[in-house]
Amino acid sequence: MYVVFVEYMIFYHSKLEYLEYMAIMQLKNPTMELLESADQAGLFVEIWREIDEENFLNMQKGRLGQNQSSRGDLHKMIDITKSPIRIWRFNQIQVS
Repeated sequence: MYVVFVEYMIFYHSKLEYLEYMAIMQLKNPTMELLESADQAGLFVEIWREIDEENFLNMQKGRLGQNQSSRGDLHKMIDITKSPIRIWRFNQIQVS
């Protein structure tokens, strides 16, 4: 299982619509965390925990635009001219 981070910059004029969209996403996925940069307005990071390989690959395809059916409204709000969508997965480790 992975912890997945999705980072992107939204258009300033889309912030209210974006927050409404993400509120619905959080209702559907209560373990998803959403962070906004304190230093860069409009820069957001989603944190997803306990994501398996298949879900990560589907998320990656959808977020990077490889799966047209999953692109939806979110992609209209992301300003890829300032920052591309970045998606990373991390393994959890135990340090003894």
